[in-house]
Amino acid sequence: LGVDTTIPCNHSSLPIMPNNYVVWELPDGRRISSSEGKFELLNQDTVINMKLTVKNVQEADAGVYVCHVFRDFSPLYPRGQILRGLNLGGHAYAEPFDKYESNLMVAGIAALCLFVPLVTVCLLYKYRYQTKEQRDAKHAKRQDAFQHQRHLENYGKGAELQTASNGKEGEFNAAYDNASEGVDTRL
Repeated sequence: LGVDTTIPCNHSSLPIMPNNYVVWELPDGRRISSSEGKFELLNQDTVINMKLTVKNVQEADAGVYVCHVFRDFSPLYPRGQILRGLNLGGHAYAEPFDKYESNLMVAGIAALCLFVPLVTVCLLYKYRYQTKEQRDAKHAKRQDAFQHQRHLENYGKGAELQTASNGKEGEFNAAYDNASEGVDTRL
């Protein structure tokens, strides 16, 4: 506040050509094509009124300034317009993340407050709170699996030595004891 500010009329979407003419529209809707009062228009090279200087900037000067670009000096041949803002409060946020930083932190804390108890309850339910019947069933299932494994191990050792004798399957025939050599002695 209280300083002079210069606003250029240039943008990559509307390149200013030599001999173009610029008319500035103020935030109150007035259009100026020459310096008046606290508004000074400056030429740049061959472009007339290329820059607008606002002298002794005050709160009332804040707003959107529009520079209308024309070919030559005729308002019949407009080339386009460029919007420029005069923000007296400075940048609202230095980086895009700054705008949402507090919201992201609150969301992260809320997610943790929800996630941690939920996982704790699930784990407690799964491992701690089981009825006696569930524990007994789990123990019996383990015992059955262990006994089945032992049976398979014992049966596997004997099956290699078994062969058919006298038409009866599964009887041991000592004459064909080749299990140590890896020979299948079953008929």
